[in-house]
Amino acid sequence: MPDPVTDPDATDAAVADPVAVTGMHRSGTSMITRGLHESGLALLGDDDVLLAAADDNPEGFWENKAIVACNDDLLEATGGAWDHPPALPPQAADDPRVGDLASAGRAALDGLAVHEHWGFKDPRFCLTAAFWLDLEPSLRVVLCVRNPLEVALSLKRRNQNSYSLGLSLWERYYATVLDLVPAERLIVTHYDAWFEDAAAELARICDFVGLTPAGAQVRDDLRHHDVGVTLDEAAVGSEVRAIYERLCRLAGRPAPADAPTTPEHVRRLVLD
Repeated sequence: MPDPVTDPDATDAAVADPVAVTGMHRSGTSMITRGLHESGLALLGDDDVLLAAADDNPEGFWENKAIVACNDDLLEATGGAWDHPPALPPQAADDPRVGDLASAGRAALDGLAVHEHWGFKDPRFCLTAAFWLDLEPSLRVVLCVRNPLEVALSLKRRNQNSYSLGLSLWERYYATVLDLVPAERLIVTHYDAWFEDAAAELARICDFVGLTPAGAQVRDDLRHHDVGVTLDEAAVGSEVRAIYERLCRLAGRPAPADAPTTPEHVRRLVLD
């Protein structure tokens, strides 16, 4: 491939970096991926299939089955799963625990790479980023973030898991991906921004990944679990709060406000 900096004949196709869209489950990754796809991001190779829509995600997951299957295998091989992050995620494509999966990962990427602008979406990438970045160092990562209370409540309603597990998963996903992805290859987008000015947020993300934004379409009726309490009121741990504040800054959002603790208010709006 020609060097886009030194080769005067290099084309736009030569500098179109691939894109990985990720973030904790229930953080708007599907909504944001749809906007990027409608702006020209290819999500399928010749033989690929997207996961079907479901009741909890009627607009579709926009996830490439081959990528998701590989990520599930990566997590299983390292002693974990999407809802049970491994103590030590895959460290590289030649990590002895996952070395036999490198060919499947490479094949999935090669199938997508037939397109000029291509990418994939999977929340599990937060935990497996080192593997994929080893195979494709030029990946640009779009990291979607949502208030951890909203994510925990949404997971509790969908998967019947505990509220505390939802917060723990939120922390592990974001702590891991922030540690693994170089800052210059990362852009953070906040879920709330898409309900305030979707066109502006799509344009900001498209500028980072090299796409021309199409008209953003966001269905307000699909937004659920908009809690009316702060992290302070909900007594969220300092680790989660620190990560969320960092992500808000990276997304250009104001830091979450504190408020006096009101246990009855929290129980009514969040726990019950």
